[in-house]
Amino acid sequence: MKPLLLAILILLLSQFSLSQQTDKPIEKNHQFGFIEGVNYPQKFGRAGITIGLLYEYEPHNMLAVGINSNLSFVERRINDNIIESTNLEFPIYAAFEPFNGKVRPQLGAGLEPNFELQGISRINGIFILGLELQLLYFTIAPRFRYSYGRNNDMLYFSLIFKG
Repeated sequence: MKPLLLAILILLLSQFSLSQQTDKPIEKNHQFGFIEGVNYPQKFGRAGITIGLLYEYEPHNMLAVGINSNLSFVERRINDNIIESTNLEFPIYAAFEPFNGKVRPQLGAGLEPNFELQGISRINGIFILGLELQLLYFTIAPRFRYSYGRNNDMLYFSLIFKG
């Protein structure tokens, strides 16, 4: 009987000591997260996948400046040849967030250094259109990103988790 009471007491005490004590979200200017998404080359290709990491800084409640490090797997068709490529991308952007509520639309632009692992590198311009859903302890952000460059137009849909 004593071991059972001791086990219940330990369980109850650990529940109170390991749980979060407040119901208020943590306010912070720096956010880290990860990205999962699909990409589609606009010319001669099929859909691929994108994974990556995210860092965003909010100097003002209506502005977010961010940098991502993404790994994209793309398949293109050039002269009836299918070329599979792996790209390392570092989008740097500024996003305008006009509302300060739980649901915040985003509109942004920036630059994207893009390095194919086969040796081709380029810098593309990007446009971002998204939505941030701020939950209690983390944020979910579905986002469209259009990357345009010389012979390299890509459309991305990403689901971003940050906290």
